[in-house]
Amino acid sequence: MKYRSRVAAGSIALWGALIFSGVAKAKAPSASKSPAEITGIPDGISIRMLTLDNPKGLDAARWDFTDGTTAQDVLAIIRDLKPNVLDRFITGKQDPDMLVPVAAGEPPMTVLEFLDAAQAAGAPDCIITPKINLKWSLEKIYLSATNLSNLPLKKPLRVISLDLYPYFYETYGAEEAEACLRKLTDMGFKLGGNFTGGPRTPSFGMQFHGTFNVNKGAGFMPNTNALEALRETKPEMAKFFLYIDYPHPMQEFTALPVDEQAEIYYNKIWPAQEKYGVTYSYTILQDGWDARKSFTSPNGPYGGKSMYDITKDLINRTRQ
Repeated sequence: MKYRSRVAAGSIALWGALIFSGVAKAKAPSASKSPAEITGIPDGISIRMLTLDNPKGLDAARWDFTDGTTAQDVLAIIRDLKPNVLDRFITGKQDPDMLVPVAAGEPPMTVLEFLDAAQAAGAPDCIITPKINLKWSLEKIYLSATNLSNLPLKKPLRVISLDLYPYFYETYGAEEAEACLRKLTDMGFKLGGNFTGGPRTPSFGMQFHGTFNVNKGAGFMPNTNALEALRETKPEMAKFFLYIDYPHPMQEFTALPVDEQAEIYYNKIWPAQEKYGVTYSYTILQDGWDARKSFTSPNGPYGGKSMYDITKDLINRTRQ
């Protein structure tokens, strides 16, 4: 499906100086470098909890939970699981001085303090990889990236996860897509993106990690055709993330009986990581789904464990 017709006639003018000619394509990285050196992403465990988000407008992100979840709840999960990557933990522009919800009796905490605490609570090399949605306006994309780059964190944000990159490429065309990636790279970011729906979309040697989805029609097995296409067309990529992506695949997954969800995790998702050399990003809290509150049947094969318990078990198995 083509989207160029949806772009306003003035979109190119909006970019102005952002578009320039003669942009050189990045070369594939040296094979002597490790995946972590190439991507800026540490090896290990990746989890998804969207905490601060503003999908519309240019204002700073707001706390994403409406069920009473506090900063202490989120930090407790991070301390418990010790992830290496807080994948898409925040999206868009952040107000470092805004207060986040805290538990009763806890001192006030700003966004900046929360993000520092989150990275400190994970594994020693834990990083946040913010999401930038490429369906946003160009103004919001660059406003968000500049803000994220300049946040005065103890461990600065240097890796971005681009959402809907194939859409962006089809909407704006190759020249503008390449210029966008170059501008974000020049800000000091290592880039990677979600290539669901377009794994062969050109990335001009500037995206070093790539995300692909499960195949719902194959019972939530990894979409190995998409993974193969990423590897064939993007030699620079050194890390591949597997998602049960939002909204539709995850909606269908969470609609299954929880025993079936657990079976998919144990028998399909977890073994696929070693088999295909990929990293599954475990969803913990997002869009109203809470792995801690999703329970298997008491008398079933998983003995009433929550999906959080199962996630923790699989994380521990990976680390053995």
